[in-house]
Amino acid sequence: MQGARGIGLRWEEVDVRVLVTRHEGTIEWCQRRGVRVDRIERQLVDVEALSPGDVVIGNLPIPIVASLSARGVVYVHLDPQLAPEQRGRELGADEVDFRVAAFDARERDDIDAEALVFGRDEEAVSNGHG
Repeated sequence: MQGARGIGLRWEEVDVRVLVTRHEGTIEWCQRRGVRVDRIERQLVDVEALSPGDVVIGNLPIPIVASLSARGVVYVHLDPQLAPEQRGRELGADEVDFRVAAFDARERDDIDAEALVFGRDEEAVSNGHG
């Protein structure tokens, strides 16, 4: 039997579930909704300790998500649904709601990101000039 949306991963097949957040409101929000995790980490320090099929839940930077994806770790993003006036301050569980979605990412080595951002030609970027 396949799991949610056909990805083939079922709850009972996951060995490790890690919630990564430094926000008490997020922890309480998860607890109130019955999110079950094996541990809570303030920051994800050791990606290498995770195995394919493990699940990391949080709101992480894209390069970390790319590292998780490369290892076969499932990343579930907690996307806070905030009004503009809620941004930039600590929120309690009653003040925030999250959209929950699974993502994967990879670094695009087929694109010259510096040339796109800085408008430099490819030769100058590859030689460290410009």
